[in-house]
Amino acid sequence: MIVSLEARYGGFEEDSASLKRNWNIACEGLFGQRLRAGYLMPLYGIKVLQDHPILLNYSSETCFSITGGCENIALLMGELFLVHNQKCGNWVQFHRIFGFLPTLLETNTDFTLVGPTALVEHYRPVLQRHKINYKTKALEPRLEMPSVLLFSSDYFPDRYDHGQSYIVATSFELLEDQSS
Repeated sequence: MIVSLEARYGGFEEDSASLKRNWNIACEGLFGQRLRAGYLMPLYGIKVLQDHPILLNYSSETCFSITGGCENIALLMGELFLVHNQKCGNWVQFHRIFGFLPTLLETNTDFTLVGPTALVEHYRPVLQRHKINYKTKALEPRLEMPSVLLFSSDYFPDRYDHGQSYIVATSFELLEDQSS
């Protein structure tokens, strides 16, 4: 995928005498993206990061089984959400891991959940506090380690998902840098 970016400094009219810069960025080994075409203000910075919570979505996963019931499912879900949000800034969708947990706990049977390996161990103390049996079943390793090209700004912390645009790929290369 090639992303073309244009920045204008000093005005937004087509005929303005503002300084204009163009970049083309090649994204090799595309894993995923959330691009919102058009005007990106206030997201005016671009960073390439190898360590960012969005990358948990593309890292190894762990399967874990849960058995038992829960006296207060709402409290359990709230505590899991708080731990989850603290560790990944909501870059990993909570409902992807725990969306069916309330319904499954009502059945009082053994079931398996899957989550990013780096997050799964943070859930264990919450589950134990609610007397839910937890057992790691399997690890699904990922060999390629992607990076993220993140559109950011000083107004929004990068560690929390505020809807910033991003691209996840194995590498990024600046193809052109043209100024006018």
